[in-house]
Amino acid sequence: MSSKKEITLKLLEFLPADDRLTYDQALVDWWMIFTKQDGLRLTQNGFDIFKKQHITSYGFAVPKIYRMGDLLVLSRKLDCPYYIESGKTPVLHLFGSTQATMYAMYGDLSRFLRYLERT
Repeated sequence: MSSKKEITLKLLEFLPADDRLTYDQALVDWWMIFTKQDGLRLTQNGFDIFKKQHITSYGFAVPKIYRMGDLLVLSRKLDCPYYIESGKTPVLHLFGSTQATMYAMYGDLSRFLRYLERT
């Protein structure tokens, strides 16, 4: 598992000098940051950067996430970057093959969240 700092610094290395942000700018622009303990949830800009760099993601259609508790579980327990694509049919994009495999095995967001809570 890599930290947000490690991931951000590594990604900044790969960006062309013209597109490169400072580390502090990248943190604000790429990551959802509400508290010091925030997880690895990406903003739209962060998701776009990951996709432009051809970082593999796995998308899963999910019901709309209304409960704040569900978002907290994802933030606290997921150890890979992720993005929640909103819309009529939301999609949870996971940038980690292990987590994506576990989600596929559980096949359902609520069951996957219960698994994450236990780990």
